Amino acid sequence: GLPVATLEPGTFKLYNMGQEVAIHVEGDGDASFEDGEYLLFYGEELESKYTAYNVYWLTYGGGTGKPMASRSGAPSTGTTPLSHRARQRVEENNYYIAFLSGDENLERFVWDYVYPPEKPTSTKTFSLPPFAEGSHEGRLEVRMFGYIDDPIDPDHHTQIYLNGTLVEDATWDGVTWRLADVKFSQSLLKVGENTISVQCPNDTGVGKDLIYVDWAALEFARAFAAAGNVLAFRYEQAGTWKYEVGGFTTDKIVVFDVTDPKAVVRIIGATVTPDGTAYSLAFSDEVDSATDYWLGGTSAFLNPASIESDKPSNLGSTANGADYIIVSHVAFGTAVAPL
Repeated sequence: GLPVATLEPGTFKLYNMGQEVAIHVEGDGDASFEDGEYLLFYGEELESKYTAYNVYWLTYGGGTGKPMASRSGAPSTGTTPLSHRARQRVEENNYYIAFLSGDENLERFVWDYVYPPEKPTSTKTFSLPPFAEGSHEGRLEVRMFGYIDDPIDPDHHTQIYLNGTLVEDATWDGVTWRLADVKFSQSLLKVGENTISVQCPNDTGVGKDLIYVDWAALEFARAFAAAGNVLAFRYEQAGTWKYEVGGFTTDKIVVFDVTDPKAVVRIIGATVTPDGTAYSLAFSDEVDSATDYWLGGTSAFLNPASIESDKPSNLGSTANGADYIIVSHVAFGTAVAPL
């Protein structure tokens, strides 16, 4: 139902959560929306326990929309950093535990559980992209919930292993949440598959334990290398920097400052050079405060999960009226119909 033939791309307007979102129309810049032209925006994942989908509202016609700003990133003098701090969270929603303490906003799905002596260990695997060489410190967080409250103190004894190496041995008490936060040598990590294990030695004297594992997060020094033709990173140290990123399999690479997801800025003028069978990209930028970047090949752009035409209802009309509304399971439909 979109009037493509008469549509002026400059009038596109995009909204999310009541805020207008900056957009970029890739095309020849005229007043026609033609074959091969497209609208580009930065889409965010929705953090909600009620839905996995974030909804963006697209309108057209009338005034001008909110175009993405741009600034030059042409490589210039500047220090080239060798690594950046990366954070990778691993989590699956496998078990719903209704009694987990927290307010109504808490999402009560957990990843796994440890229940000695029947199930003394929870081991999960995850994959890591290329990380920086040299001596670096890593950080591991594991969020757990203890569900044993016994007169013996402590109730819980947990041991956390990273790729088979013990990185934390802790005891704690009560029906409560606990966030393990440990630092380790990054030499424990491997490019590719890694494992995190939570184990309960079951030696507190109670004879049993019950720990729910919610999620784990790793922070490490990552190399400036793309994975799947994409690299998203944050750089916080103030200064003028010349970033050099390798590992791309295409020379059609774009750079964005996504620090403000609703007001993304295009960084133009970056240079792309062949690097053996791959390509590398270089751009410069001045950092005053923490800045988030997204670099990727145009082939890595995503499409919306679905596009639907908004058909306004008349539910708000004062002409509508009812004495009452019945919401029923279909199995009772016949029985309530006479009402």
